[in-house]
Amino acid sequence: MGIGSDFDGDATEPIGLEDPSRFVYLTAELLRRGYSDKDVTKVLGGNLLRVFRTAEKVASSMANIFPDESVIFPARPPCRTNTVP
Repeated sequence: MGIGSDFDGDATEPIGLEDPSRFVYLTAELLRRGYSDKDVTKVLGGNLLRVFRTAEKVASSMANIFPDESVIFPARPPCRTNTVP
């Protein structure tokens, strides 16, 4: 779970959370409602950082693996934008 801050183009925003500068109030409210510091940290970006770290590990582990160049649909004509004969 995480909270986004893309408020561009929204017709309405939650009252009191009209822009990202108001996240401090959201943080305070989560803590007031009994969420732990650890859970609030996850919601405010920790989960995203965890996902990015995992993606970096996968990318590193696949650095020397090259894509399969097999033709998937050999009966179809080549792409008209393909400039290689």
